[in-house]
Amino acid sequence: MLSHRQLSFQPISERNKQEDRSLGSNDHSLTTRETEILQILTAGYSNARIADELCISLHTVKTHLYNAYKKIKAHGRLQAALWTISNL
Repeated sequence: MLSHRQLSFQPISERNKQEDRSLGSNDHSLTTRETEILQILTAGYSNARIADELCISLHTVKTHLYNAYKKIKAHGRLQAALWTISNL
């Protein structure tokens, strides 16, 4: 049986699982959050501003960008932005 604490956090964890689902092989298996961060990066935002916009930590932004760069084989912000414009 689930405690009250577990029940109160269950909807949040379920939502997070849905957000982290991959978009599919056509999008290099980027998560929804990675895609969102790449799109904001393409608008010219700094990592700190992306963190502020999404209400997440700077470290989390860097982690998502690192993972996205590996998936799309980008070596920097400009390459990632150009890939995003062409593919998303």
